[in-house]
Amino acid sequence: MTIVWEIIGWAAAVLLVGAYALVATRRLDARSTTYHVLNVVGAAGLVAYSIYKMAWPQLGLNLVWGAVGVIGNIIGLRG
Repeated sequence: MTIVWEIIGWAAAVLLVGAYALVATRRLDARSTTYHVLNVVGAAGLVAYSIYKMAWPQLGLNLVWGAVGVIGNIIGLRG
């Protein structure tokens, strides 16, 4: 089961860093739904991984990160 958690943690980290890299290289707009979805899914994966590892500061960070992504999606959907 440990390998599954490691895969979840690494995949989530790749989503977050990948989203940032796409915005930094102007291949993705920071206001796009895609960007916010990548951040929310990545943060959710790292929240789960943080709980598994009992890494409470990382858990808090990723809860906030995910909330920002959700808010960004709501604002984007409102137009």
